[in-house]
Amino acid sequence: MQSNVRKIGKVISINIIAIFIIFFLFEMITRLFLNPNIPFEKRLKFNVEYRPSGYVVSFPIPNQIIYEVEDGIIKYDKIQYKLNKYGFRGEDLPLKKDKNELRIFILGGSHVFDLNSFDYEGNYGFPQLIQNYFFDNDYNVRVINAGVPGDDTRTLFTKIILDIHRYEPDIIIINSIWNDTKWISRIDNSTNLLTTEPRAVRKNPMIMEINWLDKTFGFSAFYRKARDYYWRKKLGFGENKIINEGIINNPKTVVNDFKCGLEQYKINIIATVQTIRNINAIPVLAIEERFISSKNNEIDKKKIQYHFVNVNSHAELVKLFNNCDTVIEMISHEYNVPLININKKMEGNTKYFADHVHTTPDGSIFIAKNYYEFLLPLVDQIHKNTARNFTILEGSPQCLSLHNSNP
Repeated sequence: MQSNVRKIGKVISINIIAIFIIFFLFEMITRLFLNPNIPFEKRLKFNVEYRPSGYVVSFPIPNQIIYEVEDGIIKYDKIQYKLNKYGFRGEDLPLKKDKNELRIFILGGSHVFDLNSFDYEGNYGFPQLIQNYFFDNDYNVRVINAGVPGDDTRTLFTKIILDIHRYEPDIIIINSIWNDTKWISRIDNSTNLLTTEPRAVRKNPMIMEINWLDKTFGFSAFYRKARDYYWRKKLGFGENKIINEGIINNPKTVVNDFKCGLEQYKINIIATVQTIRNINAIPVLAIEERFISSKNNEIDKKKIQYHFVNVNSHAELVKLFNNCDTVIEMISHEYNVPLININKKMEGNTKYFADHVHTTPDGSIFIAKNYYEFLLPLVDQIHKNTARNFTILEGSPQCLSLHNSNP
Protein backbone atom coordinates (compact mmCIF):
# COMPACT_ATOMS: atom_id res chain seq x y z
CA MET A 1 0.00 0.00 0.00
CA GLN A 2 2.74 2.43 1.04
CA SER A 3 4.70 1.42 -2.05
CA ASN A 4 1.75 2.36 -4.29
CA VAL A 5 1.38 5.70 -2.50
CA ARG A 6 5.08 6.42 -3.04
CA LYS A 7 4.76 5.54 -6.73
CA ILE A 8 1.74 7.82 -7.16
CA GLY A 9 3.54 10.62 -5.32
CA LYS A 10 6.60 10.12 -7.49
CA VAL A 11 4.53 10.26 -10.69
CA ILE A 12 2.78 13.46 -9.51
CA SER A 13 6.11 15.06 -8.61
CA ILE A 14 7.62 14.14 -11.99
CA ASN A 15 4.57 15.57 -13.77
CA ILE A 16 4.73 18.81 -11.79
CA ILE A 17 8.45 19.15 -12.55
CA ALA A 18 7.79 18.40 -16.22
CA ILE A 19 5.06 21.07 -16.34
CA PHE A 20 7.40 23.63 -14.78
CA ILE A 21 10.16 22.75 -17.24
CA ILE A 22 7.80 23.01 -20.24
CA PHE A 23 6.39 26.28 -18.92
CA PHE A 24 9.93 27.60 -18.40
CA LEU A 25 10.92 26.64 -21.95
CA PHE A 26 7.85 28.33 -23.44
CA GLU A 27 8.56 31.37 -21.29
CA MET A 28 12.14 31.61 -22.56
CA ILE A 29 11.05 31.13 -26.19
CA THR A 30 8.42 33.84 -25.80
CA ARG A 31 10.85 36.30 -24.26
CA LEU A 32 13.73 35.58 -26.67
CA PHE A 33 12.02 35.10 -30.04
CA LEU A 34 8.56 36.75 -29.96
CA ASN A 35 7.59 40.41 -29.81
CA PRO A 36 7.49 41.71 -26.23
CA ASN A 37 4.16 41.39 -24.45
CA ILE A 38 3.50 44.42 -22.29
CA PRO A 39 2.74 43.75 -18.58
CA PHE A 40 -0.69 44.74 -17.30
CA GLU A 41 0.60 47.63 -15.20
CA LYS A 42 1.98 49.37 -18.32
CA ARG A 43 -0.94 48.79 -20.68
CA LEU A 44 -2.72 52.00 -19.74
CA LYS A 45 0.18 53.83 -21.38
CA PHE A 46 -1.28 52.96 -24.79
CA ASN A 47 -5.00 52.88 -23.93
CA VAL A 48 -7.36 55.53 -22.64
CA GLU A 49 -8.21 54.94 -18.99
CA TYR A 50 -11.70 55.60 -17.65
CA ARG A 51 -13.15 56.26 -14.23
CA PRO A 52 -16.68 55.10 -13.31
CA SER A 53 -19.30 57.80 -12.84
CA GLY A 54 -22.72 57.62 -11.25
CA TYR A 55 -24.05 60.09 -13.79
CA VAL A 56 -22.57 59.29 -17.22
CA VAL A 57 -21.34 55.68 -16.73
CA SER A 58 -17.67 56.63 -17.11
CA PHE A 59 -15.38 59.44 -18.20
CA PRO A 60 -11.75 59.62 -19.34
CA ILE A 61 -9.30 60.38 -16.55
CA PRO A 62 -7.79 63.85 -17.15
CA ASN A 63 -4.15 64.52 -18.06
CA GLN A 64 -3.50 61.23 -19.86
CA ILE A 65 -0.88 60.66 -22.52
CA ILE A 66 -1.39 57.68 -24.83
CA TYR A 67 1.65 56.33 -26.68
CA GLU A 68 2.23 54.36 -29.86
CA VAL A 69 3.21 50.68 -29.62
CA GLU A 70 5.51 49.03 -32.16
CA ASP A 71 6.47 45.35 -32.02
CA GLY A 72 5.20 45.12 -28.47
CA ILE A 73 7.29 48.07 -27.25
CA ILE A 74 5.82 51.35 -25.96
CA LYS A 75 7.28 54.25 -27.96
CA TYR A 76 7.47 57.10 -25.47
CA ASP A 77 8.65 59.46 -28.21
CA LYS A 78 5.43 58.93 -30.19
CA ILE A 79 2.34 60.40 -28.53
CA GLN A 80 -0.93 59.23 -30.06
CA TYR A 81 -3.29 61.35 -27.97
CA LYS A 82 -3.14 63.87 -25.16
CA LEU A 83 -6.09 64.31 -22.84
CA ASN A 84 -6.18 67.69 -21.14
CA LYS A 85 -6.98 68.57 -17.53
CA TYR A 86 -10.71 68.30 -18.27
CA GLY A 87 -10.52 64.89 -19.98
CA PHE A 88 -10.99 66.19 -23.54
CA ARG A 89 -8.64 65.22 -26.34
CA GLY A 90 -6.29 68.11 -27.10
CA GLU A 91 -4.37 70.85 -25.35
CA ASP A 92 -5.55 72.58 -22.19
CA LEU A 93 -8.05 75.41 -22.42
CA PRO A 94 -9.21 77.92 -19.84
CA LEU A 95 -12.57 77.27 -18.24
CA LYS A 96 -13.71 80.81 -19.06
CA LYS A 97 -13.44 81.91 -22.66
CA ASP A 98 -12.08 85.20 -23.95
CA LYS A 99 -14.52 88.02 -24.61
CA ASN A 100 -14.36 87.62 -28.40
CA GLU A 101 -13.89 83.86 -28.45
CA LEU A 102 -16.51 81.48 -29.83
CA ARG A 103 -16.58 77.85 -28.69
CA ILE A 104 -17.81 74.80 -30.58
CA PHE A 105 -18.11 71.42 -28.85
CA ILE A 106 -18.43 68.17 -30.82
CA LEU A 107 -19.94 65.26 -28.88
CA GLY A 108 -19.97 61.61 -29.88
CA GLY A 109 -18.01 58.38 -29.59
CA SER A 110 -14.70 57.11 -30.95
CA HIS A 111 -15.55 58.45 -34.41
CA VAL A 112 -15.44 62.00 -33.00
CA PHE A 113 -12.44 61.21 -30.77
CA ASP A 114 -10.82 60.17 -34.09
CA LEU A 115 -8.80 57.12 -33.12
CA ASN A 116 -6.66 56.86 -36.24
CA SER A 117 -5.39 60.44 -36.19
CA PHE A 118 -2.24 60.58 -34.08
CA ASP A 119 -0.62 63.61 -32.48
CA TYR A 120 2.91 62.49 -33.37
CA GLU A 121 1.96 62.52 -37.04
CA GLY A 122 0.49 66.03 -36.78
CA ASN A 123 -3.06 64.62 -37.04
CA TYR A 124 -4.94 65.75 -33.96
CA GLY A 125 -8.42 64.62 -35.00
CA PHE A 126 -10.95 66.35 -37.22
CA PRO A 127 -12.30 68.69 -34.47
CA GLN A 128 -8.80 70.15 -34.11
CA LEU A 129 -8.53 70.43 -37.90
CA ILE A 130 -11.79 72.41 -37.99
CA GLN A 131 -10.30 74.79 -35.44
CA ASN A 132 -7.17 75.14 -37.57
CA TYR A 133 -9.31 76.22 -40.55
CA PHE A 134 -10.92 78.93 -38.42
CA PHE A 135 -7.58 80.09 -37.00
CA ASP A 136 -6.02 80.20 -40.47
CA ASN A 137 -8.83 82.52 -41.56
CA ASP A 138 -8.47 84.83 -38.53
CA TYR A 139 -11.49 83.56 -36.60
CA ASN A 140 -11.19 83.29 -32.83
CA VAL A 141 -13.06 79.97 -32.75
CA ARG A 142 -12.04 77.13 -30.44
CA VAL A 143 -13.31 73.65 -31.35
CA ILE A 144 -13.30 71.16 -28.45
CA ASN A 145 -13.16 67.44 -29.14
CA ALA A 146 -15.56 66.02 -26.54
CA GLY A 147 -15.76 62.62 -28.21
CA VAL A 148 -15.36 59.65 -25.88
CA PRO A 149 -14.95 56.09 -27.22
CA GLY A 150 -18.11 54.17 -26.33
CA ASP A 151 -20.31 57.23 -25.73
CA ASP A 152 -23.86 57.34 -27.07
CA THR A 153 -26.92 59.59 -26.82
CA ARG A 154 -28.10 58.14 -23.51
CA THR A 155 -25.62 60.30 -21.57
CA LEU A 156 -24.99 63.36 -23.74
CA PHE A 157 -27.60 65.69 -22.22
CA THR A 158 -26.40 64.73 -18.74
CA LYS A 159 -22.84 65.68 -19.70
CA ILE A 160 -24.06 69.04 -20.99
CA ILE A 161 -25.97 69.77 -17.78
CA LEU A 162 -23.23 68.66 -15.39
CA ASP A 163 -20.09 69.69 -17.25
CA ILE A 164 -20.05 71.21 -20.72
CA HIS A 165 -22.16 74.28 -19.85
CA ARG A 166 -19.26 75.46 -17.66
CA TYR A 167 -17.16 76.18 -20.75
CA GLU A 168 -19.76 78.58 -22.19
CA PRO A 169 -20.25 76.79 -25.52
CA ASP A 170 -21.82 78.70 -28.40
CA ILE A 171 -22.44 75.69 -30.64
CA ILE A 172 -22.71 72.00 -29.72
CA ILE A 173 -22.62 69.38 -32.47
CA ILE A 174 -24.10 65.93 -31.80
CA ASN A 175 -22.61 63.12 -33.93
CA SER A 176 -23.69 59.70 -32.65
CA ILE A 177 -25.17 56.64 -34.37
CA TRP A 178 -22.78 53.67 -34.28
CA ASN A 179 -22.64 53.28 -30.50
CA ASP A 180 -26.39 53.80 -30.28
CA THR A 181 -27.07 50.96 -32.72
CA LYS A 182 -25.67 48.54 -30.14
CA TRP A 183 -28.44 49.18 -27.63
CA ILE A 184 -31.13 50.17 -30.17
CA SER A 185 -30.81 46.68 -31.70
CA ARG A 186 -31.23 44.96 -28.33
CA ILE A 187 -34.06 46.60 -26.41
CA ASP A 188 -37.80 46.00 -26.37
CA ASN A 189 -40.75 47.17 -24.25
CA SER A 190 -39.57 45.16 -21.25
CA THR A 191 -36.05 46.65 -21.19
CA ASN A 192 -35.15 48.89 -18.26
CA LEU A 193 -32.33 51.08 -19.53
CA LEU A 194 -31.52 52.20 -15.98
CA THR A 195 -30.30 48.70 -15.18
CA THR A 196 -28.21 48.13 -18.30
CA GLU A 197 -24.44 48.33 -17.94
CA PRO A 198 -22.45 49.55 -20.93
CA ARG A 199 -19.05 47.91 -21.20
CA ALA A 200 -17.32 51.20 -20.48
CA VAL A 201 -17.44 50.45 -16.75
CA ARG A 202 -16.39 46.82 -17.05
CA LYS A 203 -12.82 45.63 -17.12
CA ASN A 204 -11.34 45.44 -20.60
CA PRO A 205 -9.51 42.06 -20.73
CA MET A 206 -6.97 43.41 -23.21
CA ILE A 207 -5.86 46.02 -20.67
CA MET A 208 -6.57 44.76 -17.16
CA GLU A 209 -6.34 41.68 -15.00
CA ILE A 210 -9.83 40.21 -14.88
CA ASN A 211 -9.51 36.97 -12.87
CA TRP A 212 -7.31 35.00 -10.52
CA LEU A 213 -5.37 33.45 -13.40
CA ASP A 214 -4.29 36.89 -14.57
CA LYS A 215 -3.29 37.88 -11.07
CA THR A 216 -1.38 34.64 -10.51
CA PHE A 217 0.36 34.22 -13.86
CA GLY A 218 0.37 37.81 -15.11
CA PHE A 219 4.14 37.96 -14.54
CA SER A 220 4.62 35.46 -17.38
CA ALA A 221 5.13 36.76 -20.93
CA PHE A 222 4.04 33.36 -22.29
CA TYR A 223 0.81 33.42 -20.30
CA ARG A 224 0.04 36.98 -21.39
CA LYS A 225 0.66 36.03 -25.04
CA ALA A 226 -1.69 33.05 -24.80
CA ARG A 227 -4.51 34.83 -22.96
CA ASP A 228 -4.24 37.93 -25.20
CA TYR A 229 -4.52 35.73 -28.27
CA TYR A 230 -7.68 34.19 -26.82
CA TRP A 231 -9.28 37.56 -26.03
CA ARG A 232 -8.35 39.12 -29.37
CA LYS A 233 -10.09 36.27 -31.18
CA LYS A 234 -13.08 36.39 -28.87
CA LEU A 235 -13.55 40.15 -28.99
CA GLY A 236 -12.30 40.91 -32.49
CA PHE A 237 -9.59 43.34 -31.33
CA GLY A 238 -6.42 44.17 -33.22
CA GLU A 239 -2.92 43.50 -31.94
CA ASN A 240 -2.44 46.74 -30.01
CA LYS A 241 -5.33 49.15 -30.61
CA ILE A 242 -7.92 48.64 -27.90
CA ILE A 243 -11.22 50.39 -28.56
CA ASN A 244 -13.80 50.79 -25.82
CA GLU A 245 -16.60 49.91 -28.23
CA GLY A 246 -19.47 48.79 -26.02
CA ILE A 247 -21.73 45.73 -25.98
CA ILE A 248 -20.37 42.65 -27.75
CA ASN A 249 -21.17 39.05 -28.56
CA ASN A 250 -24.82 39.05 -27.58
CA PRO A 251 -27.02 36.46 -29.33
CA LYS A 252 -28.58 37.61 -32.60
CA THR A 253 -32.31 38.06 -32.88
CA VAL A 254 -34.42 36.29 -35.49
CA VAL A 255 -36.53 39.38 -36.31
CA ASN A 256 -35.96 42.91 -35.10
CA ASP A 257 -37.86 46.02 -36.21
CA PHE A 258 -35.86 48.28 -33.84
CA LYS A 259 -39.06 50.19 -33.01
CA CYS A 260 -38.51 50.57 -29.26
CA GLY A 261 -34.85 51.45 -29.64
CA LEU A 262 -35.47 54.06 -32.32
CA GLU A 263 -38.18 55.71 -30.25
CA GLN A 264 -35.78 55.98 -27.30
CA TYR A 265 -33.05 57.27 -29.63
CA LYS A 266 -35.44 60.01 -30.80
CA ILE A 267 -36.25 60.96 -27.20
CA ASN A 268 -32.54 61.12 -26.33
CA ILE A 269 -31.71 63.46 -29.20
CA ILE A 270 -34.69 65.75 -28.58
CA ALA A 271 -33.72 65.98 -24.89
CA THR A 272 -30.15 66.83 -25.90
CA VAL A 273 -31.29 69.52 -28.34
CA GLN A 274 -33.53 71.09 -25.71
CA THR A 275 -30.75 70.94 -23.11
CA ILE A 276 -28.35 72.70 -25.47
CA ARG A 277 -30.86 75.48 -26.04
CA ASN A 278 -31.50 75.75 -22.31
CA ILE A 279 -27.86 76.72 -21.77
CA ASN A 280 -28.13 79.37 -24.53
CA ALA A 281 -26.08 77.44 -27.07
CA ILE A 282 -27.00 76.43 -30.63
CA PRO A 283 -27.53 72.71 -31.31
CA VAL A 284 -26.29 71.20 -34.56
CA LEU A 285 -27.04 67.60 -35.57
CA ALA A 286 -24.74 65.49 -37.73
CA ILE A 287 -25.32 62.23 -39.56
CA GLU A 288 -22.43 60.05 -38.39
CA GLU A 289 -20.06 59.40 -41.27
CA ARG A 290 -19.40 55.68 -41.85
CA PHE A 291 -17.98 53.10 -44.19
CA ILE A 292 -21.13 50.98 -43.85
CA SER A 293 -23.15 51.12 -47.07
CA SER A 294 -25.57 49.09 -49.16
CA LYS A 295 -22.82 49.07 -51.80
CA ASN A 296 -20.23 47.30 -49.60
CA ASN A 297 -18.77 44.23 -51.31
CA GLU A 298 -17.50 41.08 -49.57
CA ILE A 299 -14.02 42.54 -49.09
CA ASP A 300 -15.52 45.70 -47.60
CA LYS A 301 -17.60 43.69 -45.15
CA LYS A 302 -14.47 42.25 -43.54
CA LYS A 303 -13.82 45.73 -42.14
CA ILE A 304 -17.16 45.86 -40.36
CA GLN A 305 -17.38 44.57 -36.77
CA TYR A 306 -20.89 43.16 -36.93
CA HIS A 307 -20.57 41.40 -33.58
CA PHE A 308 -21.05 44.68 -31.70
CA VAL A 309 -24.56 45.14 -33.09
CA ASN A 310 -27.48 42.75 -32.72
CA VAL A 311 -28.31 42.29 -36.40
CA ASN A 312 -28.74 39.26 -38.62
CA SER A 313 -27.22 40.59 -41.84
CA HIS A 314 -25.36 43.43 -43.50
CA ALA A 315 -28.63 44.63 -45.04
CA GLU A 316 -30.20 44.83 -41.59
CA LEU A 317 -27.29 46.91 -40.29
CA VAL A 318 -27.61 49.30 -43.25
CA LYS A 319 -31.35 49.55 -42.57
CA LEU A 320 -30.70 50.32 -38.90
CA PHE A 321 -28.31 53.15 -39.81
CA ASN A 322 -30.78 54.53 -42.33
CA ASN A 323 -33.52 54.46 -39.70
CA CYS A 324 -31.29 56.46 -37.34
CA ASP A 325 -30.59 58.93 -40.17
CA THR A 326 -34.34 59.35 -40.63
CA VAL A 327 -34.83 60.10 -36.93
CA ILE A 328 -32.12 62.77 -37.02
CA GLU A 329 -33.48 64.34 -40.21
CA MET A 330 -36.99 64.44 -38.75
CA ILE A 331 -35.77 66.15 -35.56
CA SER A 332 -33.72 68.61 -37.61
CA HIS A 333 -36.84 69.56 -39.58
CA GLU A 334 -39.38 69.64 -36.74
CA TYR A 335 -37.14 71.42 -34.23
CA ASN A 336 -35.35 73.74 -36.68
CA VAL A 337 -31.90 72.33 -35.96
CA PRO A 338 -29.09 72.73 -38.52
CA LEU A 339 -28.07 69.37 -39.97
CA ILE A 340 -24.65 68.34 -41.26
CA ASN A 341 -24.90 65.43 -43.69
CA ILE A 342 -21.81 64.60 -45.73
CA ASN A 343 -22.12 60.85 -45.29
CA LYS A 344 -23.23 60.19 -48.88
CA LYS A 345 -19.97 61.75 -50.04
CA MET A 346 -17.95 59.35 -47.89
CA GLU A 347 -19.71 56.03 -47.23
CA GLY A 348 -18.07 52.93 -48.64
CA ASN A 349 -14.89 54.83 -49.59
CA THR A 350 -11.75 53.01 -48.46
CA LYS A 351 -9.76 56.22 -48.85
CA TYR A 352 -11.75 57.77 -46.01
CA PHE A 353 -12.30 54.84 -43.64
CA ALA A 354 -10.05 52.35 -41.86
CA ASP A 355 -13.05 50.29 -40.70
CA HIS A 356 -16.81 50.59 -40.17
CA VAL A 357 -16.82 54.14 -38.71
CA HIS A 358 -13.26 55.18 -37.90
CA THR A 359 -11.69 57.45 -40.48
CA THR A 360 -8.26 57.51 -42.04
CA PRO A 361 -6.30 60.79 -41.87
CA ASP A 362 -7.69 61.58 -45.35
CA GLY A 363 -11.21 61.01 -44.05
CA SER A 364 -10.59 63.29 -41.08
CA ILE A 365 -9.36 66.07 -43.36
CA PHE A 366 -12.43 65.67 -45.59
CA ILE A 367 -14.79 65.90 -42.59
CA ALA A 368 -12.97 68.91 -41.17
CA LYS A 369 -13.12 70.86 -44.45
CA ASN A 370 -16.83 70.18 -44.96
CA TYR A 371 -17.75 70.94 -41.33
CA TYR A 372 -15.79 74.20 -41.50
CA GLU A 373 -17.64 75.27 -44.65
CA PHE A 374 -20.97 74.39 -43.02
CA LEU A 375 -20.22 76.17 -39.74
CA LEU A 376 -18.72 79.34 -41.21
CA PRO A 377 -22.07 81.08 -42.01
CA LEU A 378 -23.37 80.17 -38.55
CA VAL A 379 -20.26 81.58 -36.88
CA ASP A 380 -20.55 84.78 -38.93
CA GLN A 381 -24.16 85.21 -37.84
CA ILE A 382 -23.27 84.71 -34.18
CA HIS A 383 -20.53 87.34 -34.41
CA LYS A 384 -23.07 89.85 -35.80
CA ASN A 385 -25.39 89.47 -32.80
CA THR A 386 -24.78 90.97 -29.38
CA ALA A 387 -27.03 88.63 -27.36
CA ARG A 388 -26.09 85.03 -26.62
CA ASN A 389 -29.58 83.54 -26.81
CA PHE A 390 -30.41 82.57 -30.41
CA THR A 391 -33.12 80.63 -32.17
CA ILE A 392 -32.50 78.89 -35.50
CA LEU A 393 -34.85 80.00 -38.27
CA GLU A 394 -33.36 78.17 -41.25
CA GLY A 395 -31.43 74.90 -41.19
CA SER A 396 -29.51 75.30 -44.43
CA PRO A 397 -25.91 76.53 -44.10
CA GLN A 398 -26.41 78.55 -47.28
CA CYS A 399 -29.39 80.51 -45.94
CA LEU A 400 -28.84 80.22 -42.21
CA SER A 401 -30.30 83.10 -40.24
CA LEU A 402 -30.62 83.80 -36.54
CA HIS A 403 -32.60 86.15 -34.43
CA ASN A 404 -32.37 87.17 -30.82
CA SER A 405 -34.97 85.12 -28.95
CA ASN A 406 -34.99 87.50 -26.00
CA PRO A 407 -37.95 89.93 -25.87
